[in-house]
Amino acid sequence: MKPHIQAIFLAGILLLLSFVHPVFAGDVGIDKELTVVRGDYKEVHLLIPSDAEDSYLEGSFTCKGGFYDDINFLVLTKDQYVRWYSNYPYKALVKYDKKKEGKFRVPVQPEETYYFVFDNFFSTVSNKNVKVQVKLLSGDKQ
Repeated sequence: MKPHIQAIFLAGILLLLSFVHPVFAGDVGIDKELTVVRGDYKEVHLLIPSDAEDSYLEGSFTCKGGFYDDINFLVLTKDQYVRWYSNYPYKALVKYDKKKEGKFRVPVQPEETYYFVFDNFFSTVSNKNVKVQVKLLSGDKQ
């Protein structure tokens, strides 16, 4: 392979790898600010790595907007998220109804995807601004 083609190939590989961000114990898995439109929801999700035995997710959220600065919040596994989205009965790992802020700690399974849902369906007037932070921590840091 010619040197300039090798350089282009290597640059392409490095560019692709820059989009992959595995989450390791102690990493901030999610640190986002979201706007949840009135009568709608937003979700962020996190895939737990295969080597995350005896780990848990620890996080918090805060909400501003509307008369009471409140939002509904759920933490769901992938299967439970599909049930919630399809309007079937579901079981949330964490559930806060119309709260301004909240903290949570959830044990996790390797290779499972966890969804953090901000539900603003109850609000017909106000958008909500939400800040969420989630860390993956190993069991020995409990």
